[in-house]
Amino acid sequence: MWQISIAGPYEYQCSVQQVAEVDAAGKMKTSKPSSQLNFAVNRKTGAIIGAPFSNTVSISTTSIQVLDYGSKDQAFKVLSVYKGAFTTVDYLVVEEFSDSQEKPFRGIAMSSIYTGTCK
Repeated sequence: MWQISIAGPYEYQCSVQQVAEVDAAGKMKTSKPSSQLNFAVNRKTGAIIGAPFSNTVSISTTSIQVLDYGSKDQAFKVLSVYKGAFTTVDYLVVEEFSDSQEKPFRGIAMSSIYTGTCK
């Protein structure tokens, strides 16, 4: 049900290039990821496999919602809500409208902000 294949018209293959966190003073601290972070996104279902946005690990407690499928004018947007002892939310935006083959993305997961590109 949550299968993601090689990149194509219904998938993105993404690589994280920068990570940012907010410190106690409310200021952004950016860094490069300490290890290679790659993930794949099913553009039809919003399912994501790979760090840091994987939303298919606990399907029974995860709500995945594609808010916008993207177009020449709009970004692809997916929201993942995890319910359990605590509620957490991941949000991913891929700039589908970009003229480049590599589409910039930004997202929030686990209290960090991630940026990079998707093909």
